[in-house]
Amino acid sequence: MLTRKHSIALAALIFVGLCFRLYGLSAESLWFDEAFTIKFARLDLFEIFLRRETNPPLYNMIMHVWINFFGDSEFSIRFPSVVFGVLSLFVIYKTGSRMFNKNVGLLAALLLGISVFHIRNSQEARNYSLLALITLLSMYFFIQLLKDVRPKILLGYLFFSFLLTYSHIYGLFIIFSQNMYMGCLFLFARQTTIISIKKWIFCQLGLLFLFLPWFVILINRLLFVQTDGWWLMEPDIYSVFQSFRLYSNNKQFVLFIFLAAALFSIISLKTNPKVKEQKLFLKLISICPAKDRLENIQKIGLLFFWLLTPIVIPYLISLFVTPLYHTRYTIVVVPAFYLLVSKGLDTLKGKYLKLLVICIIVVFSLQPIWQYHTKVKKAQWREVVSYLDKNALKSDLFLFRPFVCKEILFNYYSRRDGLIMEKAFIKKGFSETGFFEKAIDPLIDRLDDQYLEELGESLQNHKRVWVVIPLMKSIDKSLKKKLSESFKLSLHRKYKGGIDLYFFEKKLERP
Repeated sequence: MLTRKHSIALAALIFVGLCFRLYGLSAESLWFDEAFTIKFARLDLFEIFLRRETNPPLYNMIMHVWINFFGDSEFSIRFPSVVFGVLSLFVIYKTGSRMFNKNVGLLAALLLGISVFHIRNSQEARNYSLLALITLLSMYFFIQLLKDVRPKILLGYLFFSFLLTYSHIYGLFIIFSQNMYMGCLFLFARQTTIISIKKWIFCQLGLLFLFLPWFVILINRLLFVQTDGWWLMEPDIYSVFQSFRLYSNNKQFVLFIFLAAALFSIISLKTNPKVKEQKLFLKLISICPAKDRLENIQKIGLLFFWLLTPIVIPYLISLFVTPLYHTRYTIVVVPAFYLLVSKGLDTLKGKYLKLLVICIIVVFSLQPIWQYHTKVKKAQWREVVSYLDKNALKSDLFLFRPFVCKEILFNYYSRRDGLIMEKAFIKKGFSETGFFEKAIDPLIDRLDDQYLEELGESLQNHKRVWVVIPLMKSIDKSLKKKLSESFKLSLHRKYKGGIDLYFFEKKLERP
């Protein structure tokens, strides 16, 4: 049971975490992926399930129900991610308390609560906050299952692991890490778990059966990605380092503390205080209890399986098969990393030393949180569309590169009807239904001679043309050349987040 002191501390952490995640929730425009969340969520549930998307459908199905009740304003569509993020603080506390003790649980909730990486994902209408929560819930019941096979524990594990497989493809790596850990237990330490091999295999077959309806869609999608390419780039070892740096609020000093604390959670050192040469060394390492054995090796081992499997396997797949590694996908390992760090911090000797290190982490994390909440991070679509709504004429022509940005972002913010939009000839890119077709870079409409010829005919009927180039792309040279034949550039506005707005007016004909 929670003591009064722990209850107050946990409530304070959850309140602060909620404030960090609610502050400025609707201050910025939707970005590209969030707009697609709305686009997908507006489909029927059956359509959402059968979409040829790489990610499983759970989040979009939740958002479908949510939007029908609460609308699709920026605040509304981002609020579920806030809820998932705040619930994660409670669940990581319960997981840390279950594995080690309440102090570790509180420290883990603190680290997750002030994590800019987690705050950012808890403020976006994407599935990553949900993914982190369900990962924690699956792992929480998995940890209980090692010592307690009562039906409610088994059903809890099956239910949340089932949801995990339908949350994101990286959820499959969490299930794989659990199986790797169980394999090691059955081979080397069978007496430490009361669940039998037969029952465990039956449990995993049940998960596989539940995932089968979407398994065929996943395989087809992965084959498409392998054949035709995807937007992800092949990672290098620095990509992994950068991921851990982001988990540490993009502060190298904080990362050093985290890695040192994680090391202390793995092994503790022992010295002989009678040996003079070791006295100074003893003082330096006295922050770690002097023992001569690995501490909590199985619990620490589980955390390492949890931490490394969803990083190492996607990294290797990215190198030898197809790019699959991305830092925001690895949000599934963030709780394991913070639990390892929290366990290491809890081993520090001395109340004041422990408090000092924790204060240093908090202080060094406040600046990134402040920067996150005060700087523009997303493309300013709201401002772009507001400017166009005020200054454009109905007779103007609009060009979007790529056109899909008009469909999912301009239409969301614009309050005007009847504006003339010229759709690019799509050789490769998005189809009318929004599905990804064969394209190396589906975010770029390919300009070709046929499109430019059709555009030239359309330009003859207009005196003013607006061109919107998002995604930090530059205007196509061929498009600029075609426009310069009859038009002059009268305005070029740059917006934060990588949007360029061009305004062309027709040249005066010489008498």
